[in-house]
Amino acid sequence: MKNFTNYSQQLRAGKRLLVLLPVLLAAGQSVQAQQYYGVYTERAGLTNKLVYGPTVNLYRWNNLADITPAPAPFEGQEILAVRAGNGADWFGMGVDNPPLDMSGYAAGALKFQYKTTYAGQVKVGIKSGSSESWIDFPVGSVQYGMVRDGSWHQVSIPLSAFQQQLPALNLSALTSLFMFAGEPAGGANDFLFDDIFFTSSAVVTATINRGLAATCTLAPNPSQGRAQLAFTPAQTTPYAAALYDLKGALIATIGAGTATGKQLTSLPVATDGLATGVYLVKLTTGQTVLTKRLVVNR
Repeated sequence: MKNFTNYSQQLRAGKRLLVLLPVLLAAGQSVQAQQYYGVYTERAGLTNKLVYGPTVNLYRWNNLADITPAPAPFEGQEILAVRAGNGADWFGMGVDNPPLDMSGYAAGALKFQYKTTYAGQVKVGIKSGSSESWIDFPVGSVQYGMVRDGSWHQVSIPLSAFQQQLPALNLSALTSLFMFAGEPAGGANDFLFDDIFFTSSAVVTATINRGLAATCTLAPNPSQGRAQLAFTPAQTTPYAAALYDLKGALIATIGAGTATGKQLTSLPVATDGLATGVYLVKLTTGQTVLTKRLVVNR
């Protein structure tokens, strides 16, 4: 790679923390949740995290510049916001870290919030030494939740997908936990990233957030054509909602944005194209993830 620019001096302490996100089913229950390893997030919590500088750095490789002033983040105060210039050259960036054993996350995923209107070819990768594994997102692709409509959406890439691309990838010694690159954009395009982390297959006991669980509804359920997800957060918070099958594969993004505290937020959940069966609706608000089962009857 050429034209490396070190970002580490520009990063503040905020985007370093790991959070344990509870997966909640109903008020009063104890449930299982996955552990999260923080790459770039301000979620307060556990100590498993990247700490930037001097041994952990974020580099931009080519044809990228910071967006100044920085746009509003998805969560917290900091955001990773870059702009690809008008040049006819590729663009990219990536984290450089000492070898980390991430083999315990093999059954998990790399997740991040992403916002752009650029529909062209991009790719996301991780690296061990000189071995790089990339997942391509072709023009117009929405795989793994990469919706490119100018709103925040969570992208979730199973680590198994990286291993399928490169079976020799050594998860026990990853030297880059996040890389992003794209084809020549042909014009100025903005790329916003936030809340980057790894999920693990490890399970721990979580405590229910009774307040949000009690105010979140999904109806009609069972549904024949369209359901409505409604919730009232105690305070203003970013949110993202998505529909999954029982294997955890993303089916559709329901919505994302900012919910006003103590006010009802309603989101339509289209089910008319779904086969009869049971699905999962996941709502992420701040530091909480609620999961509700949705039954579709035909």
